[in-house]
Amino acid sequence: MPVLFDNLVFDWWDQDEWIKWHKDNWTISILITATYLLITGGIRQWMVNRKPFNLKVPLIVWNTSLAIFSTIGALQSCYNAFWAIKDKGLINGLCDNSFMQEKAALFCGWLFAWSKVFELGDTLFLALRRKPLTLLHVYHHSITLIVCFYLYPTETAICRWTATLNFTVHSFMYLYFAITACGYRIPSAFAKALTIAQLGQMIAGILICIVHITMISAGLPCHGKIDLSLITIGVYFSYAILFAHLYVQKYSNKSRKSQ
Repeated sequence: MPVLFDNLVFDWWDQDEWIKWHKDNWTISILITATYLLITGGIRQWMVNRKPFNLKVPLIVWNTSLAIFSTIGALQSCYNAFWAIKDKGLINGLCDNSFMQEKAALFCGWLFAWSKVFELGDTLFLALRRKPLTLLHVYHHSITLIVCFYLYPTETAICRWTATLNFTVHSFMYLYFAITACGYRIPSAFAKALTIAQLGQMIAGILICIVHITMISAGLPCHGKIDLSLITIGVYFSYAILFAHLYVQKYSNKSRKSQ
């Protein structure tokens, strides 16, 4: 299967070693998350009587870097997903895990999993600027990190699609954050569309997992496990509820008030 950016996968990266590392050490993500929550609480308490930091330039650099990273990841994963569906059809493509034999795809997935550690920095910027920290924000960052570390070495086909969906939405999300950090105003319709896209990502993830469960239950070839699909559905469902609540809170309520 063709892949993009194959020349960017360096010889120093040992796929077998890292897959084994994640199998043996995925629980380190729980420790990282616990540390993240403690530090976040500490910074918020420390900032109570302090003026917000400006951090305009670091914030622009941060969001631009993540936008570029997410865009490259989206190109690689979407290209890989396209060929899976083209070669095997939609349903079989959703169940295919041949990417586990492709070093470029595995490297991309590895970067995706570890990017969830770096994305915790989003919260640092919010806390130091004394911006509101919502349950959606903290919960989403925490659970996504743990789930990505857990799923990465499992060889389940779900991994391809969770990464593809997330990379794609994040490429637009961080671009939006970068532009607004520069001081430019973007029409509110874009922010609304972004929230809809995030909600759509969760619904799509649930549907893909349902396909996996249906195929496996019917004894048809599908690379995955029902328990992993159920866990992923639970995570996506909780995200969907929170994003739906955000949408109603930010847009539906405003529409009613304007009427």
